[in-house]
Amino acid sequence: MPALANEVTRKFEAEYRQQFNRFPESYALEAYDSLLIMADAINRAGSLDPDAIIDALEETDLLGAQGRYYFPYGRKNPVPPDQPEWMWHQWPDPAVLFLQYFEKGQSADEAAVVWPEKYQTHGTFLIPYGTTP
Repeated sequence: MPALANEVTRKFEAEYRQQFNRFPESYALEAYDSLLIMADAINRAGSLDPDAIIDALEETDLLGAQGRYYFPYGRKNPVPPDQPEWMWHQWPDPAVLFLQYFEKGQSADEAAVVWPEKYQTHGTFLIPYGTTP
């Protein structure tokens, strides 16, 4: 979503638009970020040793096209009992967005992000029917 773009997103978008005349779909951004995270971890590990790569992945703090990636729980910092087990090696802030269209014929790029709150583009969880934010 263009409204949530950062410098990494804009760089990727510029290259993407050379092939396609539109903002990149989320699956293109996800694939880009996945490779970026792995390449970064391998470079920091200085090796292709799986344990070294896992250690580097667990220490990831990287800005990608879909936001900041970090993994708070891993081998050195296990998931505490008050957190869900699925948080193991999990990025806690994925850019899973709920959009609300508020004008007829509106594109997804123009719709409002209403959830999660940290990504809201119009400062609200709901735009009342018939109104424009």
